[in-house]
Amino acid sequence: MKYSTQVARHCDFQMAEAGTSKRKDLSLSDKILVIGELDKKASQSAVANHFGISQSQVSRILKSKEKLLSVPRSNVNPSRKRARKSTHEDLEDALLQ
Repeated sequence: MKYSTQVARHCDFQMAEAGTSKRKDLSLSDKILVIGELDKKASQSAVANHFGISQSQVSRILKSKEKLLSVPRSNVNPSRKRARKSTHEDLEDALLQ
């Protein structure tokens, strides 16, 4: 067995042992739910546990609260993970009208 394969298997074992998982991306609607829970005076760690994310991710969502709440809901799919700007905004506006 090659060394790199051994290391990879060992790392996989350690990750499974520690209970860590892959990064979890929340959709726009989930991020708005996180903000709603924080507005209800829930703690960041409690919200993080509820949504299965880290406390630092909750903190970043709270930091971008204004930006997330200012997204127009009429033309945005709430299950999207990222809001990307179009390179041709005038064409997008013409298509949406």
